[in-house]
Amino acid sequence: MNRPYWLKVALALTLALGTVLAIRAFTFSGRMHAAEEPLRPWMTVPYIAHSRHVPQNLLWGALGIPAHLHDHRPIGRIAREQKRPVADVISSLKSAIEHPPKADR
Repeated sequence: MNRPYWLKVALALTLALGTVLAIRAFTFSGRMHAAEEPLRPWMTVPYIAHSRHVPQNLLWGALGIPAHLHDHRPIGRIAREQKRPVADVISSLKSAIEHPPKADR
């Protein structure tokens, strides 16, 4: 049984559109999950800055460390190096994210 050519094209386009929309929904849900995920000791400052949409400099400043673009130490390690409890480091980062300094005009 020979189906019309336009039916095959319509099926292919529908499958392609469905695939694209499924991929977009999956990546969007991943981004939403990362923004809501609590800060954990394994996370790095660049990861936190990216997932929370804040500048890295803001987070480095909250930790009292000069900004390092390629520093990928987890915050658990930073806490050990600063001889601080991880909870204090996480608290400092949360505070910086929730209450960023106002820009001077």
